[in-house]
Amino acid sequence: MRIFFQRFRQITDKPGAVILRSVFIFLLVAAGLFHFRAAFLTQLAQNQGSHMAAFSRSLTDPDALASLARTELLRNADLPAAQNLYRRALSHFVLHLPSWLGITEVLHDQGKEKEAAAALRFVHDRFPNNEGISWSKALLAGAMGQDRIMTENLIWLADNAPAKRKEVIAMAVLTWKDPEILTRKFGSAFYPEILEEYIRNDAFNETVPVWEKIKASGTIPQPVAMQYVDYLVGQNAFLLAAKVWAEATGPDTPLLYNGSFEKPVLNSAFGWRISRTAGVSWKQGDYGTGLEITFDGTENVGFQLFQTLPLDPGEYIFGGVIETDDLRTDQLPFWTIRGVQCTGLSEQGEMTPPNQHATEFVLPFSVPDNCELVRVALVRKKSFHFDNKISGKVRVNNLDIRRRETKSSASPQNFSIRSLSVQP
Repeated sequence: MRIFFQRFRQITDKPGAVILRSVFIFLLVAAGLFHFRAAFLTQLAQNQGSHMAAFSRSLTDPDALASLARTELLRNADLPAAQNLYRRALSHFVLHLPSWLGITEVLHDQGKEKEAAAALRFVHDRFPNNEGISWSKALLAGAMGQDRIMTENLIWLADNAPAKRKEVIAMAVLTWKDPEILTRKFGSAFYPEILEEYIRNDAFNETVPVWEKIKASGTIPQPVAMQYVDYLVGQNAFLLAAKVWAEATGPDTPLLYNGSFEKPVLNSAFGWRISRTAGVSWKQGDYGTGLEITFDGTENVGFQLFQTLPLDPGEYIFGGVIETDDLRTDQLPFWTIRGVQCTGLSEQGEMTPPNQHATEFVLPFSVPDNCELVRVALVRKKSFHFDNKISGKVRVNNLDIRRRETKSSASPQNFSIRSLSVQP
């Protein structure tokens, strides 16, 4: 305010100051009256009581009348009073949108469905869409069972209002329970978000046909596919998770995914995961392959680099290359292979030497019939020695799992889990 008056004095010191001063005072008074009027009407619309009734009868401002009608509707549940106020607002401005939306809601609440539907159709046909209008129309249409209007507005919002997209899909999923109907209404562009909403709602049966539609569309979004695999694993649907993983990553994906770390660590699905622990950092190795893990010597960490993967029963060999540099403390990293939610598979390698040039290693293991998932992990356990804060580096590369050929594994009964055709 002080800056305003300083500027005012600077201007009024110039020639013609009297005229300029008069113009400034006029504009200031006009702005004050405008804000006073707006505040007064807003307060009037929010006030209740019989002492306001007589004064409200003289109102002609559609916004104030609509606001007062909203108060009657929500606070007092007085439908006739609200309807009368909305009608008065429309008599002063026939295209006042808030009043049309309000009177539609009142007519619906009164059970006058034909009149309410006619009012809603008028709004839908005559007023241009924007985020607020379309959302209000969609909500009203949903409450009134006006499927066409609701669908058109939800699709418009999904296409034109990114901030509303999740709410739109959530409302659509609640409205149309059948995924066939829902996907037909919205089309292939919305399949991934529909699948995500079903996952959030833990609607397992509905996710399967939507995934099939995503696959048939020819474009599989990797983040959604990984989210779906995680969900299926959480549901113990291991075979279906393996099938989805294979469809998302391709038929030529090796049993152990990204064994040379040429791709980013997924931290999801059947990719590599790294425990986020203070005192540990990692990066891609030199020349774009391998993974270098650094322990900075500040923490006694429990650490894992691991991958969970689907494997058929049989004999396997896990191998790769490992290199260490100046590792310290008694507890050093080692490899483990264990079954997930099954018994009979638990293999553990030796701890790595503190200093070792790049050296190949192998760790044979056998997957029993009752195991559908296997977890391969590089583990460092916490130390209970006085000098327990680990430092140094570990580098791993060219990690791979190969099946050991035996008479049983060569028989027709043994096949890759990736070839399974799981029916929903």
